[in-house]
Amino acid sequence: AYASSFIDEVISTDLILAMRAIKYLEADRQQVVDRVLAEIPKRTDILKKSDPEFVADWEIERALEDMPVTTADEGRLRVIANTNGRVAAAAALRLFTVLPDKELAKKEMLALLSNHRKDYNYCSKLGKGLRHCICEEDLSELAALADSIDDETAKGDDVSGFGLVEGVSSLLKNLNLKTVSAFFLPMADEKISAARAAVLSGVLRRWHTQEALDLSLLLFRKGLESALATMCLVYGPRGDNELSWGRVDKEDVRRIITSIDEREANAWAIDVLLAICETRPEFIGLLLHKAEEERGIRRAAVLYAARADRSVVISALEDLLEVGDEALSAEPLKLLSRISLDWRGHEGLLLRLLRMRHAKFAWRLLEGVDQLGEVELHDVEWWLAWLSDIEEPEEHWWLTHRLAGFFTQYLTASTRRALLGEFNRKGSKYRLLLATRILVTRRDLTTDDFSDDAIAFLLSELPKLAPRISLDGDLLGRTATESFVAERMLPIFASSKEPARTYFKRVLRETARRHGRRYLSDRDLMEQLTPGDSS
Repeated sequence: AYASSFIDEVISTDLILAMRAIKYLEADRQQVVDRVLAEIPKRTDILKKSDPEFVADWEIERALEDMPVTTADEGRLRVIANTNGRVAAAAALRLFTVLPDKELAKKEMLALLSNHRKDYNYCSKLGKGLRHCICEEDLSELAALADSIDDETAKGDDVSGFGLVEGVSSLLKNLNLKTVSAFFLPMADEKISAARAAVLSGVLRRWHTQEALDLSLLLFRKGLESALATMCLVYGPRGDNELSWGRVDKEDVRRIITSIDEREANAWAIDVLLAICETRPEFIGLLLHKAEEERGIRRAAVLYAARADRSVVISALEDLLEVGDEALSAEPLKLLSRISLDWRGHEGLLLRLLRMRHAKFAWRLLEGVDQLGEVELHDVEWWLAWLSDIEEPEEHWWLTHRLAGFFTQYLTASTRRALLGEFNRKGSKYRLLLATRILVTRRDLTTDDFSDDAIAFLLSELPKLAPRISLDGDLLGRTATESFVAERMLPIFASSKEPARTYFKRVLRETARRHGRRYLSDRDLMEQLTPGDSS
């Protein structure tokens, strides 16, 4: 009874530790495995909500992969395998290892893949884990799996939203490329279905061979615009690349130039043309002639693809200073993220372009900044006011994310101090913006750098707002020292109420990872979430 209660306590306190310790048990191992497997589906959903970065999910996944299981665990594993995410896929793979009839087991795995067709993480992991047991005899069934989503794509669902495509592509990785392509490509001038094209593209992107590059070009000639991305990924980094663009002709280049537009898939045309012109300079004149017919961002894109001097490309972008807001919105702004430029010596022009106060243009322009000298901002409040004024959620998110990275990487020390000073200033109306989006990207700050008033905001006001975590984490989670956690955060957490309690769980978990410590038990994290936290 004591041993049983002790095991229950370990599972309740630290499920990961319990999973990792099973391999060392000499008695009652099966009983403990059964209890742990029963706990996993109960635990993962709440842990995900308390850990938006899904670190808990990843840790359970890794522990499950190493945990000893037997045929006696088939039922428990199957229950987990029928949930969602990478933990479920890990359970499916463990189930495969314990099932005695591998052909029947393979069929069950493919059925799970189909049932989780829109779960990218599940399909990706399952496909990678099963590819070793796939053979040419499975091609018909895998093609049927791909064909099974054609009806859904015909109703308007984007094929890129199907994890099944990634899963099937991954399963086919170890098969002969010529055999796979012959099976999936239609005859002569027949049109390839969206699902089969996506699967074949996924297979090709895993290869760095001349055959894969030539097949990617063939897909483009069959009208598949997403093949532009496939060609880039197959070709890989430019420079000392042994692959040849020898099969590309003038008509291909014209079609690639024409395809340059706002659509995400077609923005890859710039990278394809760059790679082609590197080894086939006879096509550069064709691009330069086309550039003369263009204006604005398209002109800059074609010049960049033709390997024109960066000052010429930047000059084409400078012309945008003369256009109005409406005309700028009509430009193919997505292309800017593919135009990777060294802006050193042109910092003033870059700031003038950003100060046009066009959010989408600004964030796309920043995505293409490859190199830049130090930048001094004499009016940090202007930039913070602009960010605060943006009402459209997507534009606000992307611009603050890009500008935060820009500020962290390129601002002078004095400008960085000015931003910190604004955060520390009592009564600053930009404190929430600075805490959740701007300062959180910095790695040179600790809680010792914050004023008492700023600390009070982080501990008292910010938790009440329960802000969503950013991609860069939480400012307290990134900056809290060990003494600050012990003296300030843990005492506040002990008496906290929702929504602040959930906020501090998240922050303490992030801080613990950074410190290599454990500040909360799984029992703390598993406390029942309030209705407002379950969204």
